[in-house]
Amino acid sequence: MNLVNKKLDEFENYIRGKKVAIIGLGVSNIPLIDYFYNLGASVAFFDKRPVEKLDKEAVQKIHNYNFDLYLGENNLENLKGFSIIFRSPSCRPDTPEIIDEVRKGAVLTSEIEMLMQTCPATIIGITGSDGKTTTTSLIYEIIKQSGKKCYLGGNIGKNLKNSSFQCSGASGGISKIFVGDNQKYTEYQEAKQTATSGYYKLGDGYAKITLIS
Repeated sequence: MNLVNKKLDEFENYIRGKKVAIIGLGVSNIPLIDYFYNLGASVAFFDKRPVEKLDKEAVQKIHNYNFDLYLGENNLENLKGFSIIFRSPSCRPDTPEIIDEVRKGAVLTSEIEMLMQTCPATIIGITGSDGKTTTTSLIYEIIKQSGKKCYLGGNIGKNLKNSSFQCSGASGGISKIFVGDNQKYTEYQEAKQTATSGYYKLGDGYAKITLIS
């Protein structure tokens, strides 16, 4: 039986032909290159690193698909006129250029947030200071051995890399949640407090998440 994911269908219909900005060409955003190309979106990538520091295959795909690529410390100067912005875990949502675009009507989100909004399955989140990888792997194997379908996400599985800052803006997956170098500890505490409430605010609704700390 073919299952229909209405939320995913709605998102894909919305994104077709839209002008999309993707900030950060790292593990979590590289899969979006093919995904948005197949959806017919107009995409621009932003990264402060020089081209020699980026994934060569990803850069080649961007050129092959005729997507824009803005690099260097001032790359976000070109963040103008986008319908939706996907930021990487290392990019803070309070970056001035992002705030300006959001004020003009852009939707700010991330790869993991869109997963949370469109995933029809139960999501388990793993957080804490140590032991996240081990705990995540054990839970994944237990569920898989029980005969259920299970997908491992994060920087040890599928490209669903996560951060505690993203957690506060809707995140999850069987995923490691860590504190970035530019993260204030108070923000980390607030993110975990939100997570342990058991629900994440997602647009007009909430997603249920089981969280283990």
